[in-house]
Amino acid sequence: MARFVFAAAVTGAIFGLSAGGAVAAETCNGPDIAATAFSVAEVTAGANGTWNFDIVCSFENSGSADFVSDRHKQALHIYQKPAGEDPMRLRYRPFADMEKGETLKLTGKVENWDVANAATTTFECSVIYGPEVGADGDPANNDCNRDNDRLVMPGEEIARLITAIRVQ
Repeated sequence: MARFVFAAAVTGAIFGLSAGGAVAAETCNGPDIAATAFSVAEVTAGANGTWNFDIVCSFENSGSADFVSDRHKQALHIYQKPAGEDPMRLRYRPFADMEKGETLKLTGKVENWDVANAATTTFECSVIYGPEVGADGDPANNDCNRDNDRLVMPGEEIARLITAIRVQ
């Protein structure tokens, strides 16, 4: 079995990708947990022409203040979303405090993915907050910019990256 290691990223240094398109990067007044990078790594050939790979998501507190919260009020998520089916959560990680400028990474495994499903699949990195976060009156755990809480990568982009690999 051939093993390939590469990374291709969509970064949010200048912009972030969200469902509504590009969102300008800007600092807001308070904590801002943003999905900032999405990459594919550790690609290996799977069974019957399928592929195994890692989805790596980066999240940064790009706001002007530290994020301070209870560990069980919010979490980082990676989803695989096949069209017409329920989303599959590949990985999640609850988190608590995040200093201004701090970055957290989350890696999810995808196994036996068929490139033929690329047009009908997306992958998503997102931060999801419990309902009490916005209602508890504590500004230290409020995200001041919810527009950058997720990045979406179309399956076609992942397929393009995978099929560009040449066995050496």
